[in-house]
Amino acid sequence: MHKTIEENKKVLYNINYERSDIMSIRFNVIVQKEEEWYVAKCIDNNIASQGKTIESAIQNLKEALELYFQNEKPTEPKEVFITTLEVAV
Repeated sequence: MHKTIEENKKVLYNINYERSDIMSIRFNVIVQKEEEWYVAKCIDNNIASQGKTIESAIQNLKEALELYFQNEKPTEPKEVFITTLEVAV
């Protein structure tokens, strides 16, 4: 079970992209709460979508990725490391 946005503010997801004519690809996704919506953004290609719940934001992003890759050839994402950084401002 993943942590909620309230617990972690940012959650990294892996979305399996599957199409019958290509292999399955895992994309790296960050979900953030923005006011009333959750925004899911694929950090591998900057495609984003939103939803009222984490699950709907992820599902909407999966659909957006499927539409995007109808005309584009997907490439395997690079390894991603996400951390937090404290900065005095």
